[in-house]
Amino acid sequence: MVPEVQKAGSRALFQLASGSASNKKNLYQKDAVNILLKSVENHREDRNLRSAVLFALDVLAGDEEIRRHLAELALQGARVGPQDLLTWVLESLGKGSGPRSDECRKDRLLQFAACGFIGQIAFNDEKMQLKLIEAGALVLLLQSMRKHREDRD
Repeated sequence: MVPEVQKAGSRALFQLASGSASNKKNLYQKDAVNILLKSVENHREDRNLRSAVLFALDVLAGDEEIRRHLAELALQGARVGPQDLLTWVLESLGKGSGPRSDECRKDRLLQFAACGFIGQIAFNDEKMQLKLIEAGALVLLLQSMRKHREDRD
């Protein structure tokens, strides 16, 4: 089953939240964060959906209240299907071994989305920064930047 509605919905939420502080707050109040996280539960293998959800969460996290909420969810081990949120994000960067990790590492768009989201939830949050470093995010971010050198200036 291909999650086309989930992908399109995630992209629409990204567009609705982009550049509008009031839309971010409105979407947050209407439970968009939880809906986005639930959208990937049955589609863990779909890298395009992962990217779309991470982009939407990244733009929503541009709001300080939402960013704090997402960081708290990550620190508390909120679930995204069978995994906690932080593990799911780091898996998107290719944490682990095997074909799925290799495919995630090769997927430039997914790498871009995961790096952006990590940067957003780490912003001005020492607890989250420490948790990310302890979980291996720094190594994964640097690996991603090395692998996708065509994006460098």
